[in-house]
Amino acid sequence: FDTSYFLVDYRDYIETQTLTGGNTERSNSGRARYQGWELASDVDLLGLADRLTDSERATRFGRLSLYGSLSMLEAEFLNGLNEGRDPAYAPKYVVKTGVVYRLRDRTKLGLLGQLVGDHYWQDSNAAGTVGVAKIASYMVWDLTAEMAVYQDTVRLLAGVNNLFDEDYYSRIRSDGIEPAPRRTYYLGVSLVF
Repeated sequence: FDTSYFLVDYRDYIETQTLTGGNTERSNSGRARYQGWELASDVDLLGLADRLTDSERATRFGRLSLYGSLSMLEAEFLNGLNEGRDPAYAPKYVVKTGVVYRLRDRTKLGLLGQLVGDHYWQDSNAAGTVGVAKIASYMVWDLTAEMAVYQDTVRLLAGVNNLFDEDYYSRIRSDGIEPAPRRTYYLGVSLVF
């Protein structure tokens, strides 16, 4: 279990200003404050069962962990052109959760999800030329696998990002919405020497 409070106070924050004709300009002005609370927990279910029942299932069957974290953010311009507004790309919350299975140090499988709250894409909090003021909240799941092939030297890596093929976007620019990648696959080899 882990928890923390954070406070970041920017003076002369870089703000994005929307100009006529859909153009934007970045300028060094204003003050912005980011503060929030984060907490995370990771519970090994088989290890916990072993402790409660004085058994050794985790040694035979591996470890099955539930993971979860929550980040809550309050961000605001304190002065400058965007005083009182939220800075761009500052969601009020981000939730990460999932399950990870480990068999000794040889195999690891993970199913991890991330839920991001809606947030503004530009510091003025206006829709601008795109016609959309906020990036809508979204949730994406990833499936990952890692397996030792030869001692601790060679490992195979594989995964599926955006497992459920969610249609979402996490970035907007002044010239339009940039869609996030749909379902993607990867396969790799890790060499340690």
